[in-house]
Amino acid sequence: MGQILSATALGIIFCCIYLRTRSLLWPIGLHFVVDVSAGASSLAKGTYNIPVSPYYSIIPLLLSVCLMLFLLRKSKQSQIKTSFRQN
Repeated sequence: MGQILSATALGIIFCCIYLRTRSLLWPIGLHFVVDVSAGASSLAKGTYNIPVSPYYSIIPLLLSVCLMLFLLRKSKQSQIKTSFRQN
């Protein structure tokens, strides 16, 4: 259930970022960061049994969340709403 909710939330966020920027590069890049940070942490723990610091997955996620918040800041939300209504 957690994966469904997080995938839905990220999908909505990425959609809003696309509507704001009119470019797929931002959502694709942020999706890449989320996947790589989760995959690297999972691979190190499971395959190589390496004790992994939580910072390896938390830092990239925090950076991507900060970027998402910047792209979706309040002063630009009207632009997203207008783009959504046009599509």
